[in-house]
Amino acid sequence: MVLRNIFFLLLAALPLGKLVAQGVATNPLALARVDSLIRASEESGVARYSFAVQDVSQDTLWAAYRPEEMCTPASITKLFTAATALESLGADYSFCTELYMEGELKKGVLYGNLLVIGSGDPSIDSKFFEQDKERWQQSVLQSVQAKGIRRIEGNIVIDASRFERMGIHPRWAPDDRGDYYAAGVYGFNLYDNWLDLYFATGGVEDSIRLVGTYPKGVQLTLDNRLKVNCKTQGWEGDGTNLVEHRTLLGTLPCNRESVRVAIDLPHPPLHAARLLRATLEGQGVEILGQEEARFESSSHPRALIGRYYSPSLRDLCREMNYRSLNHYAEALFKALVKENGATSNAAWLREQEILSNWGVTLSPKAHLYDGSGLTRANRLSAQDMVALLVGVSTKARGNTLDAFAQSLPRVGREGTVKSFMPGTSLKLYCKSGSMRGVQTYAGYLYYQRRVYAIALLANGCANRAKVRGVMQQYIEGLFPPKF
Repeated sequence: MVLRNIFFLLLAALPLGKLVAQGVATNPLALARVDSLIRASEESGVARYSFAVQDVSQDTLWAAYRPEEMCTPASITKLFTAATALESLGADYSFCTELYMEGELKKGVLYGNLLVIGSGDPSIDSKFFEQDKERWQQSVLQSVQAKGIRRIEGNIVIDASRFERMGIHPRWAPDDRGDYYAAGVYGFNLYDNWLDLYFATGGVEDSIRLVGTYPKGVQLTLDNRLKVNCKTQGWEGDGTNLVEHRTLLGTLPCNRESVRVAIDLPHPPLHAARLLRATLEGQGVEILGQEEARFESSSHPRALIGRYYSPSLRDLCREMNYRSLNHYAEALFKALVKENGATSNAAWLREQEILSNWGVTLSPKAHLYDGSGLTRANRLSAQDMVALLVGVSTKARGNTLDAFAQSLPRVGREGTVKSFMPGTSLKLYCKSGSMRGVQTYAGYLYYQRRVYAIALLANGCANRAKVRGVMQQYIEGLFPPKF
């Protein structure tokens, strides 16, 4: 913890423009050795690389290997999302979900709808904030009881118009859609938009049996094409945006009492309306209408009766980067857009405005279609990543820098980078990214009282373990660890 505090204090004190640039990163022999290492890896067909290293107090790269090469960045895209969201909204920002009466209240009877207006909050009943479990439902219940509402003549309505109706990005690969890590993101989200299905299996294909779900009570039709295999297993979900039908494909291990299959929650706003109805009816509130999900805002007269606040953006970004949460990233990305019906295209334009304010210039071909990095069409180079990192450390607001830096796990010790460079003494804090054929890392290295922005991108990976080995040798070749 002391080392982390020193790192963040040093980073927050930047820029360090008066320091003279000197150190191992400019050592010609070190540069020659690492360049030779990368070339050998490329020539053997392991991967193609784009690397860049820069002292954040300087204006030029210290070390680089094809820094302008455009690559699919995968989840290090989340660094753009975190940085721009923190700068635009503020580290202490909380998503606010509002509760309204849409109608007239007389003697305990609401002649109209109970209306929830979502803000795009990705953390309602999130498994990553256990302390908040069921807090939203209880806050609604308390507000309803405080107003003395005993009967609702109208509907339970979830307004999800804050974001566009298309929650699943059209550029995500078809075989990703329907899986938990590619859940759609809407103006109202619940349970991480994630559904766990639990199956019991025997030794033959017809022995698969659904034994439970989390959350419970999800209305869903399943086309179960799962098979049993005692030697190999692997499965996936397949589905369409806001359609409560999912196809399950693949194989489950044999002879198990419980096997968890994680897919996306098909219609979070509608499930939230159903859940809210069950919560209220469980406490004696009579509801005569139906459950409803809206994707266009209404101008009907209404009265505010309650507000629910998410954890701070600082905390959301930390969870997002430690665990590489695509769902959180897409919500924060679209939250950059102030207007309702926020789209990914509009969010990318807003990101570019913020980067321009920092003086960050990206490559002409750089483009981000989403906030999570799940889109393979995303294109960034190592020098683009370093430009972001330097821009945050020198131009962003103080609380942006602090929250951004603290959202990054330490390599070899924490989060999704725990298995990268295990046991290293280097104080490297970064985000990882990986998908088929892609391995990337980007973040900050604290070394000899200086801070370096580092971006390591590899595409066309034939052997990810060898790629990680090359990356480790590159970093340690430039920054020898102290033992």
